[in-house]
Amino acid sequence: KRMKEIWIARQEELQLLQEEMVADLPKLLKTRIKAIASYLEAPYDALVQLDLDAPLSEEGEPNDDEDDENNDVVVSDILLVLKDLEYHLSDLDMARDFHTLGGWPLLVSLISKSVHEQQTNTTTTPLTDDELRSKIGAIQAHASWAVGTMVKNTEDFFPFAVQKFDLDGTEVSAMSLLVELLEDKECNIKTQQKVLYALGSLLRGNRLAQEEFELLQGPSKLSAMLVTFINGDIHDEAVVDKKIVKRILTLVDDLVTDVVIHPGIQPKVEKDVLESFTTKSFCESSLTLLQAAPSLQETALQTVHTLAPYCQWDDHLQVVQKEEAIEWLQSLLLSASEEMDEEYLKEQTQIVESILKALKP
Repeated sequence: KRMKEIWIARQEELQLLQEEMVADLPKLLKTRIKAIASYLEAPYDALVQLDLDAPLSEEGEPNDDEDDENNDVVVSDILLVLKDLEYHLSDLDMARDFHTLGGWPLLVSLISKSVHEQQTNTTTTPLTDDELRSKIGAIQAHASWAVGTMVKNTEDFFPFAVQKFDLDGTEVSAMSLLVELLEDKECNIKTQQKVLYALGSLLRGNRLAQEEFELLQGPSKLSAMLVTFINGDIHDEAVVDKKIVKRILTLVDDLVTDVVIHPGIQPKVEKDVLESFTTKSFCESSLTLLQAAPSLQETALQTVHTLAPYCQWDDHLQVVQKEEAIEWLQSLLLSASEEMDEEYLKEQTQIVESILKALKP
């Protein structure tokens, strides 16, 4: 009987603790929202103080101290705030509450370059161009990461991708700001990776986002990124931006597969997506990467397999590149190692044979 009483008392304590923790969650979100708002009031000054080489903290959490007189949140490190926020936004209820509390526009605004460059009368130490680019890029990467984690292909959050809000007199959305970064030549590899992660989270299965992506000419911007990579040192296996190419190929594969196997949700959008990602440029790039970049071969093979039946080939490609690709694929079948896993070998063989069927006249 005594043990039972102790167990009941312990369960009551645990329940109370859980209720207190749940009750504190909205406060935590409000604190993060205030921190972002505080940063946006004087972003350049905060960038001057930001140390990209400093460790986050021993506890890994931002400073939640508040000034008792005016209740202003002390923002010690915007990157730490965003990293912590990304962790909490992986929870659906937290993500929903964050949006309800008005945090979404503030978070998304951090993806824009312009909001970080506003100086105040108190700014005394200017940053060099390189310092400014590095610090803004780090914040854009973390903000994109948080945006992608918050939406993460969740149907209830699909409208967030195209939700419009005013930013310095211009109507923007998460989608428009992310697409804008696709052609920003100053974006570093890490920022590009997080931008593509966020775009993938917003676009997959989301016809609203796909429609806006089309209007913003997002597919052509992704195609241009592939062409830029191909025109560089494609054979250099040490090139870091192969990760970017792999993300693009995977995203294209996923979007085309989605509209093919789930038709009829929004037929016009699906038709536009299929046509935009099976252009001559995308198909040529995928075939080139398949043959020229060993580290991308498996990803490119799957993408070519998805695109080939719908590719908008032209006469030149039919005569030259298709014949080269057919010859290369046939040699790939012949060189298949007997030491490969049987199921994997069978799967890859079926993919290659399917591509050959689509390529041959």
